[in-house]
Amino acid sequence: MTHPLDRFTGVSLAGKYRLEECVAADGAAAFFPTSYGPRRQRALLKLLPEDCPAAGRQLERWRRAALLSHPNLLALVDCGRVGAPSQPNDGSFLYALFEYPDETLAGALEHRPLTEEEARGVFQSVSAALRYIHSQSLVHGAVDAGHIVAVGDLIKLTSDTIREPGRDASPAGDLRALEGLLPRPEPAPPAADPPPVPQSGAPPSYRTPRWTYAGLAAPVVALVAVLLARTPVPRDPDPIPLEKPAPPPAAPPHPAAAPAVAPDAHRVWRVVAYTYGTLRDADRQARRINEKWPAFRAAVFAPKGRGQGPFYVALGGRMTRPEAQRLERTARASGLPRDTFVRNYAE
Repeated sequence: MTHPLDRFTGVSLAGKYRLEECVAADGAAAFFPTSYGPRRQRALLKLLPEDCPAAGRQLERWRRAALLSHPNLLALVDCGRVGAPSQPNDGSFLYALFEYPDETLAGALEHRPLTEEEARGVFQSVSAALRYIHSQSLVHGAVDAGHIVAVGDLIKLTSDTIREPGRDASPAGDLRALEGLLPRPEPAPPAADPPPVPQSGAPPSYRTPRWTYAGLAAPVVALVAVLLARTPVPRDPDPIPLEKPAPPPAAPPHPAAAPAVAPDAHRVWRVVAYTYGTLRDADRQARRINEKWPAFRAAVFAPKGRGQGPFYVALGGRMTRPEAQRLERTARASGLPRDTFVRNYAE
């Protein structure tokens, strides 16, 4: 791509961010991959000429956005003002440094739509980020496919457009934009009888729907987005012991008529996130999950016994069916595999 700021490719900004080749543009602004910190972490730097109309209060807004922290919000690592890297007479620039996104929703749409489960996870992630932004008396102002990104195994909303509410940006506007990414439901068939007209002859009044989080939570069917599962760096954790199956009930001392038992009385429900052929691989994955999401209490479960696969990485232990279904939804929304499933087992 060609952009007026392409000339800064290869220079060092603020003496610490070496700009790689420009990868995207947004009007007068350009985005450059770079790295930062002792570990040279990958990042994306947005560069904006300070004399362009879009600059305005941008630096102030970035500084406020840098104070925000939410797992579904792209982190703003640093921001500031700097002189032209190579041409002092070229004026000054504003910059913001963000954690590096792996892919955008807009880019993902070029390949395929996702399943209903993947769409639900993306919707939940974005709505959680919006809820947090709005709780800080701020708005996003640009909820669209280009501002929803994947970072590792998490879906995030970008933070470069966050600002105060105004005439052209409001919490309701953010929610309308998110709802606009969902397909419209099929219109309901007309009622057999129209609603009665009041005696005055005036047409019946209908209340305009309000844009709320509760109203958005219902029809999440085919929002196309991206959930990218990333495999953490392998390491050798301590083995995680398998759960011991519950001992069978003791037989009664004397024969007696057996009470009627429902078919699932001795079955429990589990949430399974991964399946492996070896115990070692399953142990390793369970440890990774517990390091990142300790609340899920991942453990290895082998339906056929300790010495025989398959070995499942299950979340939360034994549960009822409603409990397992709730945990399954939470796990997917948190970034665990989209093919996580619920199943009952005889134990």
